[in-house]
Amino acid sequence: MNPVTRILFFAGILLTVGAAAVILQIWAVWPLRNDLHPAENIPGETRAPPELWRREQTAAAILAVLALAGITAAALLPGVQPRPAADKTTRAGVELLARTSATQSVALAQERQTRQRTEENLAMEQMRASQAVADKVRLGRDLHDSLIQSLYATGLTLASARQKVATEPARAAELLDRSVELLNSTIRELRAAISGLSAQRQQEQTFPAAVQAVTEMLGSGRDAVFDIRLDGTATTQIGETQYADLLQIIREAVSNALRHGGAKSVVIRLHADQGRLCLLVQDDGCGFDPATPAIGGNGLRNLRARSDLLRGELRVNSAPGAGTRLVLTFAAKTAG
Repeated sequence: MNPVTRILFFAGILLTVGAAAVILQIWAVWPLRNDLHPAENIPGETRAPPELWRREQTAAAILAVLALAGITAAALLPGVQPRPAADKTTRAGVELLARTSATQSVALAQERQTRQRTEENLAMEQMRASQAVADKVRLGRDLHDSLIQSLYATGLTLASARQKVATEPARAAELLDRSVELLNSTIRELRAAISGLSAQRQQEQTFPAAVQAVTEMLGSGRDAVFDIRLDGTATTQIGETQYADLLQIIREAVSNALRHGGAKSVVIRLHADQGRLCLLVQDDGCGFDPATPAIGGNGLRNLRARSDLLRGELRVNSAPGAGTRLVLTFAAKTAG
């Protein structure tokens, strides 16, 4: 207990004892106030009756007991300290709460890290799965647009050589040699497609040279005439990622014109106009009805898929007996 509190406590005890004294004095005297009478032998004095003395003695004893109790309480109170057990319990509880909070914080941090790693792993697996699907689609499209067309052209060349063996043996020999070249080229394309190097191998040629090679291969053994005009400015604006898709669109369009349309004339044009490139492939074949879906064919589907990769606009106009006209417009590569 600090000194101020102790002084206030003693003052309270004194006031309590004083008040008790006054009350007890009144209690002792008031009922006998009318019994007081002058002493018989001492003039001018009064003598209290026996009852008054008894009451005053009782009041004095009560005051003594109260005073003793107050002094005892005052003596004991300074020694009373705050309950250490309660303090220890409170301190232990605070420490336990702090340790629990720290443990929970660590656990939450570990849980967040685990969840983050799980989400990253899931995203990685999804990306791998998407890449696998994209590779599968790419391989299937390349097989259809390139290798199957090459094999078909080889078959036509061999068929033409067989027809000329008896009448034109020299021409038949040329066609057989051409067929061997086509087969070797097809084998190389197959290996490149499997390893994903097909586009890189194609870009080893200039775009006009690649288009010329495609038309020569597809036209082997046929009497078709190709009219090819590729604007020099336009060919320099073909991006690396656009090269393969644009070449495959030309390959598919020419192959369809020869195989399905029986075309004798195929026109190929490429020019640039205000930052966009425009490709035209037109033939004089038998044509088809675009509203009638082809059975078992992927040609138009692949054309549209590659057009989407170029972010271009593809229009295919045809009618039975009227040939086919394909127009593709897309953005040229940006400068630099």
